[in-house]
Amino acid sequence: MIAMPTEIQDAGQLQALLERVREAPELWQGRVRFDEADRVSVSIGGNEHLEVWLICWNEGQSSGMHDHDASHGAAVVVEGQLREDLLGPGGPVASATFGEGACMLFPAGHIHDMTQVGPTRAVTLHAYSPPLQYVGRYDMGAGQLRRDAVPRDQDARYVDGWDFGHALSSAATPAHQA
Repeated sequence: MIAMPTEIQDAGQLQALLERVREAPELWQGRVRFDEADRVSVSIGGNEHLEVWLICWNEGQSSGMHDHDASHGAAVVVEGQLREDLLGPGGPVASATFGEGACMLFPAGHIHDMTQVGPTRAVTLHAYSPPLQYVGRYDMGAGQLRRDAVPRDQDARYVDGWDFGHALSSAATPAHQA
């Protein structure tokens, strides 16, 4: 069993938690599933201070340009590869590819898009602290950058499945489509 932290975590602390979760595949491996149309996100656990997600990516699937509002975040690649594209004031500013075992840290306000790349599907573990309240979605159409703050329960990626009442080792929660 992995103890859930009892206070808000920064990105580095979330990385350490995700490493422990990755090393305990019995908590998430049986929940891995893929969908041809969308990413599949599965709640692994959470409380009032943080949440942990398993995300399964088919070929070319993308998160879309977004931020995590006031939440810090971290993600570890369990298998496959993801490319992270960063957004700055003038548009895209950097891109990096992360393979198995790599960890990405997201300070609050970090704007990025994550896309599955490489020859195989990808599986990642994500943690956010405090738990997401809003997801900032970005539209770069018509020569302007627009941010829409979408409540987490209205963001297509996070419909259903929110469960803050269980520990990481408790019974599985249902998967939901990205």
